[in-house]
Amino acid sequence: MSQFWRLLRLQLDQRFGLASLRTSLRERRAKTLGRFLLGVLVFAALGSMVALYVYLLSMITPLFLQLGIGNILLGLAVLISSLLTFFMGMVYLIGTLFFARDIEFLAALPIPQRTVFAAKFTQVLVSEIGTGALVLLPALIVYGIQAEMGAWYWVTAALATLTAPCVPLALSALLSLVLMRLSALWRRRDLLVTLGSLLLLTAIFAGQGFLTSTMSEDIGPAEVLLFLRDSSALLARVCAAYPPAQWAVEGMHGQAAMMALFLAVSLAAVAMVFVVSGRMYYAGAQAQRETAAAVGKARRRRGGPRAGGPMRALFVREWRTALRSPVYALNGLLVVVLGPLLLAITRFTGGAVSISGMDDAVNLFSLLNESMHPFLLSLLVAAVLLFISCINTAGSTTVSREGPMFFFLRTIPVSPARQAAAKFLFAYSVLALTSLLMTLVSVFVLQLPAMATLLGLALALVCGVAPIALSMLPDFLRPKLAWNSETEAIKQNMCAVLAMFIGWGYLALLGVGCYFALRALEPQWVCALAALSCALLGVISLYLLCRAARRSWRRIEG
Repeated sequence: MSQFWRLLRLQLDQRFGLASLRTSLRERRAKTLGRFLLGVLVFAALGSMVALYVYLLSMITPLFLQLGIGNILLGLAVLISSLLTFFMGMVYLIGTLFFARDIEFLAALPIPQRTVFAAKFTQVLVSEIGTGALVLLPALIVYGIQAEMGAWYWVTAALATLTAPCVPLALSALLSLVLMRLSALWRRRDLLVTLGSLLLLTAIFAGQGFLTSTMSEDIGPAEVLLFLRDSSALLARVCAAYPPAQWAVEGMHGQAAMMALFLAVSLAAVAMVFVVSGRMYYAGAQAQRETAAAVGKARRRRGGPRAGGPMRALFVREWRTALRSPVYALNGLLVVVLGPLLLAITRFTGGAVSISGMDDAVNLFSLLNESMHPFLLSLLVAAVLLFISCINTAGSTTVSREGPMFFFLRTIPVSPARQAAAKFLFAYSVLALTSLLMTLVSVFVLQLPAMATLLGLALALVCGVAPIALSMLPDFLRPKLAWNSETEAIKQNMCAVLAMFIGWGYLALLGVGCYFALRALEPQWVCALAALSCALLGVISLYLLCRAARRSWRRIEG
């Protein structure tokens, strides 16, 4: 047990950068102060989003309480928090457990593999408790204050916040272990892990949609009246896909047996993962470190790499780096296929599978298709595509993902500006591929006019240059090159958060500008004006990006 606590302390110290922070405070106080102010800015932006979330909760909670179904609000909060933990936890666990750089070192130490797994899993669990609390804790606090709950509620609410991520994270760990174990039997392990994770997430979304559509078909007027009389029945229906959410809510409302059941299942899930991992962890982790010799032989038989220019080589290298790492692929490239795939599932299952939010999007765009000016529809399509690009971390972490390899890039005979251009082309190609697939699927699923949709695609490609280049600036100026696992390069990177806010700010300013322009000009002229303005901003942004690359390379070289 002492080995576990020591290893956990080291993992948490490394995860949150406490050791480097102490060193920086002693040796480089000015740099630390700058990072602190940057962190304050990011947390202030996140705090404003949490404040908006709390405000919305304070507006809708009285309505739920008046209807006598306040427990439904808590059930939804627990359910959403658990789903968020499951999806984010799977990506985080894959990177921390199987692609961390300290795996080989820890495997050589006289520490049982179950202890190593337990320390790494607990590290992720601590992080996910904080992530899940951003969704769960505001709902629990707002509900407890407005419903004037007693001491039992507040104690059990704190316990529920701490233990809510246990079951979904345990499920993510088991699925990750099985997937990594199976990948040892496959030559292209990285491809199998990426495709397997993608198919798993798609299957979960489809299963949730099928359950939702089945539930909606079973609910009629009589059932609605019954649910309003008995909120526990409605809670059971809402939490049918995840019963622990119902146990937690009923436990917070005074049922000690249900709270005991929720806590027991949560702790048992973690214990079960610890037991199972003792035989599977190192086998799956070491399999990811091996190379496929047959692939290398096949390449040699083909006569080696083909000749090409440096830009092409660097561009292809960016794609290979992203595709070969399941962590990078799931974080940066998942949006390319997931959105179009969910739209296609909604369309081709004939309504049998109703993905949450997709049906509403289909109905909304169908209504807009009938009543909106074609050029206004093009602006809306462009806005949706640009928003999708703003939440993508493929470009905003492209320098940090290099890690120690960045110092190799400094030695190749290619200027920093050209390397920056190659990285920009990679990020831009992700936007182009995502937008193209979304456009093609939307024409068939949402029944949008082809010309208006294609115009929206073209407008998004023109307007997307500036936000991509601007979102890459923080990572070029202050890249995170020291990391232990590939997950840290994305999840623990302040540049990724800054890039999202830069993209959203750009999109907000563009939307406000188009709104005021529409009051004075026809929609077609607004589209032309937006394209010209964004093209000019794109050129300026690319210039700033190349200049930032030269300054960053020079600064790091000392």
